Amino acid sequence: MKRLIRFKEWGQNVDILQVPDEDYIEQSDGSLEKKEYRVRTDADGNISTGNDLDDEGEIILMLGDSFVESLYVDEQKRFPSVVERQLVDNGLNLRVWNGGYSGATSLHLYINLVAKYLKFSSKIRAVLYFQPSCDSGPLHHSNSYWNQNKFFAPIIESRNNKLNSALFDSSLNFEGLYRIHRVLHGTCIEYGIPIVTVKTPSKNINWGADPLQDKIFRNKKYWEYRKNFLQSIADVAEEVANEFKSAVFDLKAEMNEYPLYFYDEVHLNEAGSEKVGKIISDYLIKNIIK
Repeated sequence: MKRLIRFKEWGQNVDILQVPDEDYIEQSDGSLEKKEYRVRTDADGNISTGNDLDDEGEIILMLGDSFVESLYVDEQKRFPSVVERQLVDNGLNLRVWNGGYSGATSLHLYINLVAKYLKFSSKIRAVLYFQPSCDSGPLHHSNSYWNQNKFFAPIIESRNNKLNSALFDSSLNFEGLYRIHRVLHGTCIEYGIPIVTVKTPSKNINWGADPLQDKIFRNKKYWEYRKNFLQSIADVAEEVANEFKSAVFDLKAEMNEYPLYFYDEVHLNEAGSEKVGKIISDYLIKNIIK
């Protein structure tokens, strides 16, 4: 039986409209509108910024999960789109590629880097690697990223999909994450691609101060566990980046004072996307694009 390596992407040359369902909206704070959100991709599966620009110029590649994807923000208001406009407005001939996809883990993003993007290494000015919160699942599995979960497994069957939903069968183990980050950095160095590790932000608010917490988390204990986990994977990403003496951008710290910019635990609303877009473009101009 044929098997396939999973690509976490929307596909090539897609042009569709997505509407959040009622269950998803119920898990938000009310700032998420139930309407159509356009998703377009190019021939390499990158989500369009919607900016009216040609394809010339060097590339800022953003890799991440649904945080980068920004599905439920209008096309031109997603933060990768904001970053691209800010860079162009500052006279920089750069194009931003949105390589985010919901459910992507660090292994999926590494597969995408190798299979899709290394051929563009001479044009990539920098990779911004947003540590995905979706690593939560594989890091709780005894087989780490090489599990049989139907959402996270790196290999799927082409006809008879025998994958299952079981995942949390062991204690938390960060070793797999350390190794993938080291391979990721080593690959970027080998191909001469500067990499910036971005500590991905999440909604920072005290327990009991937000009614949304009751919808998302079972209790305070689980909320604390989840908060500590997100901090831990951000710290792992930073530790490995420091080993390789590559850049780290603590977007998590930058956004800690702005909980209202998230419509749920980890996704930005329109105002949050605008804020993050300006923060990232300022960082790139001052620290990376010299």
